[in-house]
Amino acid sequence: MTTIALKYKTGLWHKLAAAFRNCIKSIKDLFSLEEVEVTFTQVGQSTRYTYTKVHHKHAA
Repeated sequence: MTTIALKYKTGLWHKLAAAFRNCIKSIKDLFSLEEVEVTFTQVGQSTRYTYTKVHHKHAA
């Protein structure tokens, strides 16, 4: 019985640690830099912009 309880507790700690790591990774991904391509268009008196994420760099 003792080994089952220890395995259960160890498994719980591993799950909590994995959840904590995933949470930290998600927060880091929110603040990571991305390369984007911005397109500006003039509409009347205002300027609009759209951007697309660049997945692979192309040689200029």
